[in-house]
Amino acid sequence: MSRLLRPRVFRFGFSMMVAMTCLAGLFSVQPVVAQSEPLLLFIRVVDGEGVPVLDLSPAEVVVQQGGQPCEIIEMQGEPDGMKIAVLVDTNAPAQFLNPYRDGLVAFFDGLPDGHV
Repeated sequence: MSRLLRPRVFRFGFSMMVAMTCLAGLFSVQPVVAQSEPLLLFIRVVDGEGVPVLDLSPAEVVVQQGGQPCEIIEMQGEPDGMKIAVLVDTNAPAQFLNPYRDGLVAFFDGLPDGHV
């Protein structure tokens, strides 16, 4: 290929690449993503007085992902609530543990009353 032709070929190839990229953006479609595995959700439902509601059926609950309804495969109530165990490795120097302490305080403050 001659020296005079190389810049033209490069410019043409580069122009085509830019044009194809722009056209691809105009005609792009959102991919359809199917959930391949069931998700496990923990929810807390209370009545107007804050008393847990344990006898809900799947027909009474709506779960959406991205605005689309999801199929509820199974639901079960837990009268005693969920048990949480928090283990913290305190072998690091204190300066590294302070952010973890702050996060744990915020976590426990966010739990419903009577669950700590």
